[in-house]
Amino acid sequence: MAGTRFGMQLAGAVLVEVVYGWPGVGRLIFDAIQKRDYPIIQGAVLFIAFLFVLINLLTDLLYAWWIRGYASSDACSPASHPPAM
Repeated sequence: MAGTRFGMQLAGAVLVEVVYGWPGVGRLIFDAIQKRDYPIIQGAVLFIAFLFVLINLLTDLLYAWWIRGYASSDACSPASHPPAM
């Protein structure tokens, strides 16, 4: 959930940078589209896609670490649950 939310924040950043004239990746992409500067567009989209994949990977690893720590606690140990019949 947190990793996907990052993608929405990137899209919102483009809108905010264009509306308020702030410099950033969103403004760079917007100007490059207007000027038809394809190498800049490709590089910026590749950069954003890389960030998106990296954030999702880190989120998945964090969730796996967190769930493993939760599953190894005493409440989830096999000794506390009787075997199913």
